[in-house]
Amino acid sequence: LLASDCPPTHLVGFEFSGAVRMALENKGVIALSVDLRECDVGGCHAVMDVRDVLPLAHWEAAYLFPPCFQQLRHDTDCLESKISDGRAFWGCLLVIWCIFEGARYARMVTVEQADTLAADHLDWTAYGIGNTFFRTPMYGDDEDKSVRLFTFNAVQPPFEAAPTSPIPQPLRSQFHYVDEEERDRSRSS
Repeated sequence: LLASDCPPTHLVGFEFSGAVRMALENKGVIALSVDLRECDVGGCHAVMDVRDVLPLAHWEAAYLFPPCFQQLRHDTDCLESKISDGRAFWGCLLVIWCIFEGARYARMVTVEQADTLAADHLDWTAYGIGNTFFRTPMYGDDEDKSVRLFTFNAVQPPFEAAPTSPIPQPLRSQFHYVDEEERDRSRSS
């Protein structure tokens, strides 16, 4: 695929819904989505670990959505245990890998997280990395979610509405989902 006459120029990692890839395709961009799961809508998608795909090309842009459930700041059920046993560390390390390896292999990188611990311990500006926290209603969304974008060589569009409260709506506890799949689909909607 990458050696074809018309290879993908944009990489969308950790995405099984196809939403971002299709939005790019609707703008005339050739994009590849990568996730360990099948894509909900088919299309140009690889069922692989994105860490194996990112280094295979120099991408125009990489949009990466690493899992956040191990390092959610407001995980009142399990965060203390996840910090103690290292799950939060490895979750944050994956985010950091996405940012720095993304910048190595793509001209522009956007890494999305919820309100997680991944932002806490590095001086992002010292590395030329943008770090913006906002609430989705600030971009006109009806559902209120916390978002943190780490960006490299990217310009974030201006907000459409005034900032909303930094305190997120209470997330459903992980124990209120039937399984991990339902949790992931709900939180990545």
